[in-house]
Amino acid sequence: NMPAPQRQCATYRNVQYDVMTRYVDGILALRPGQRPDFTIFATISGVDPDVLDANSRPELVNGIEVTTVDIEAILADASMIERANAQNNDLEPSCVRPNPMDPGNANLDNEAYPPRRLLEVTRGLIEAQAGGVVASICQARDAENGDYTADFSDAVQSIVARIAASLPTSCLPRPLIRGGDNTVFCQILEVLPEGSSCAEQEARGREPEAVRMEGTREVCRVNQVVPTPENIANGQEPSGLGWFYDDYSAELDDDCFRFEEDNRQQIRFTTGAESIPGAKFRLECVSPVVPTGDVADIGSECAGGNQAPCDLDGDDLASFRSRYDREGASLVCDNVTNTCQFACATDADCPGGNVCFGSDDGNEGNNAYCVSPTCQF
Repeated sequence: NMPAPQRQCATYRNVQYDVMTRYVDGILALRPGQRPDFTIFATISGVDPDVLDANSRPELVNGIEVTTVDIEAILADASMIERANAQNNDLEPSCVRPNPMDPGNANLDNEAYPPRRLLEVTRGLIEAQAGGVVASICQARDAENGDYTADFSDAVQSIVARIAASLPTSCLPRPLIRGGDNTVFCQILEVLPEGSSCAEQEARGREPEAVRMEGTREVCRVNQVVPTPENIANGQEPSGLGWFYDDYSAELDDDCFRFEEDNRQQIRFTTGAESIPGAKFRLECVSPVVPTGDVADIGSECAGGNQAPCDLDGDDLASFRSRYDREGASLVCDNVTNTCQFACATDADCPGGNVCFGSDDGNEGNNAYCVSPTCQF
């Protein structure tokens, strides 16, 4: 006898596509040549919220807190067994979310069923080093207080965290020069999510006073911490909370594998200074290095005070403005040093915590440009 239509998938599992060859291998094949951890697979399905909570734990991946789920334990839970209901016309639901408009009416309940194959696909992808997210479609906004409105905020947060953790770390295309105090001429700004303040984030290595506002969001400066000679010799992160310039650790081989072995460096956060959900970062650097290549940049030569070598247009100008996060940015030739410099009219035009160096500050050249505030004018 044929089972009820709603039970046929569970009954004929042995004649369905193999999970690994059909789905796991197939999904990974959609992005040939890419690292598997650049693929994120998320299932929002009928896992009981309590079962999910009991088998989830936080974990740091690339400095981002993600949720790791024990899929084997979930699959072994009694709620995940595919069994017929009392009427023999359907499966027993694995989780139920009452209708928020009429929670006392069982006939209107939102029912979900054991998502075994979805979890098996997720497990297979995780084993292949892809990112996997498991969330419950039965999650309610506030079940304890009778609000059964569907709530997917945890699911979205988990997906965003996994994406953030899988993105390449902040590898830099060229080395930075350390100053006499071993710092580099960069700053990292964190744009906080709505409702958060820099003062609240001081314990994570942020300056308590906001640098500026972006709409209603505070922008914090992240403290730069400096590795000691012992840290560098032993490949350790420095003590303290904040970010540091890493051109020495073993992690560079994995994080910056796209770069040549002699050109690997990155910006990293110390343990405890990682981002919070909803925040975004901006790295601004004006480093005293001589640019390489044919495209002008800060420090390029403009012999005789000639402006032409500093002029950018098209994609080169767009790239320059994107790199320094300034829409109207341009280069100007400083006729004293005969180098291209970041043009400015006020301090607000300057990236990386720099200031505008003009005639009032002792600039003897024809054009104002951005400099580090620690420079001696």
